[in-house]
Amino acid sequence: MGKIIWFSIIILILIVVGVSLFFLLKADKRVTCETPECFEENFNKCKPAIWNSANVSGYGYSTFEVLGKENGLCNLRYIVSIPQTGELEQTCKVDNSLGLENAMTDPNLECKGSLYDYTQKIKNSVKGFV
Repeated sequence: MGKIIWFSIIILILIVVGVSLFFLLKADKRVTCETPECFEENFNKCKPAIWNSANVSGYGYSTFEVLGKENGLCNLRYIVSIPQTGELEQTCKVDNSLGLENAMTDPNLECKGSLYDYTQKIKNSVKGFV
């Protein structure tokens, strides 16, 4: 009888360890993209992905990251290094079915973060001159 209990405990421990390893390995399935095409392909499916791009629009670097879906929208993080300002980032909830370029110019775009605040400040200061 004691052997059956020990055997059952060992089997239970192996199951718990196996399930834990499965979820641990499955948790970080983010794709690291080397090209913008790879990133856009994952964005269109809203699958976690990251793409680091050097010297976009004259800036030091940019990082684009698909974080996953939330309430039917795709969460997208954008980090940029701006000379004399430093690193700024924003996270936006976007409709990934529009494609990356259209989603980022959607007038209903919901964003927050230091980059968003910075661009709003620039927009507001330009309005006074136009």
